Amino acid sequence: MNSLNKQLEELKNKQKELTQQIKKDEKEKEKLSKIGSIDRLEALIQPITKKLDMIHFNAGGSRGSTMRKDSNIGYENAKQQHAKRKLKRTNPNPLHDVIKYESCPLLSSEEIFTTILAILKKLNKRIEELELMVWEQQYESE
Repeated sequence: MNSLNKQLEELKNKQKELTQQIKKDEKEKEKLSKIGSIDRLEALIQPITKKLDMIHFNAGGSRGSTMRKDSNIGYENAKQQHAKRKLKRTNPNPLHDVIKYESCPLLSSEEIFTTILAILKKLNKRIEELELMVWEQQYESE
C-alpha cells in the first residue's frame, strides 16, 4: 500500500510538471504567433505578387502584360545585348554584367520572400513530423 501511495505521489508530481510545461509551451507559441507566422508572411507577400501579376492595359485600351512578364522580357533582352557587346570586347568587365533584378526590385523582393516562405513551410512540416515522433516515443516508453 505504501508503494502505491508513493507511485501515486510521483504520478501527481509528473502531471504537475507536464501541466506547467504545457502552459509554458502555449505561452511561447502565443508569443511567437503574435510576432510572426507563416500565414502572416503569406499575407504580406500576397499584395506584392498580385501587383506583379496584375495585367495592365495599354493607352489604346488593349490588353497589355504583367509587370513580372515585362521585367523578365527586359532582362532577357538586356542579357542578349550584353552578350553581343561582350563578344566584341577583348577584356570584358564582369562588373558590367546584367543583373536580373536591376529593373524591378519589387520582383526581386517577391521572389526572395516566396523562396523563404517555401523553405519555412518545409521546415515547419519537418518540425511537426519530428514532434509527432517524439510524442510517440514518449508514450511508448511510459
